[in-house]
Amino acid sequence: MDTGSTPLSDVLLPSGTNAHTVLVAGTASHVGKSTVAAGLCRLLAGAEGTVSGYEIHIGETRLLDGADPVDRPFPAASAGAATGDVLGTYLHGLFENEPVRAAFVDRVFERAGPDRPAGSPPADDPLDRAAALVGDSVDLGPLFGR
Repeated sequence: MDTGSTPLSDVLLPSGTNAHTVLVAGTASHVGKSTVAAGLCRLLAGAEGTVSGYEIHIGETRLLDGADPVDRPFPAASAGAATGDVLGTYLHGLFENEPVRAAFVDRVFERAGPDRPAGSPPADDPLDRAAALVGDSVDLGPLFGR
């Protein structure tokens, strides 16, 4: 399997927005300008800026009638497809990008009806959680001469 020949692809962003996918763990990378039509996927409407992610995919994807490719103008890549409120993509880590995550959560709250709470708690750092777990579970005094 030649993972170097599998390109990463631009993800769905409003027309004319620069999109960039970064090199991750030996996969191929691709940089380009998104030309996906604005409003192609309502769930990500409002997402802007640079995003990063990676693709793990072997095979060929064929779009069915009514689906629009997400990866235009890069037809050799198969980032996915979108129709209305449905988005399918091979891009892993899409929701690690704040603009995409925020746009998605905004649309979900709009569709569900309740107001979105203002602000959000800061994301926990996994290393901080691990340190707290060890600190709460292990008597570290003897280790530090206490």
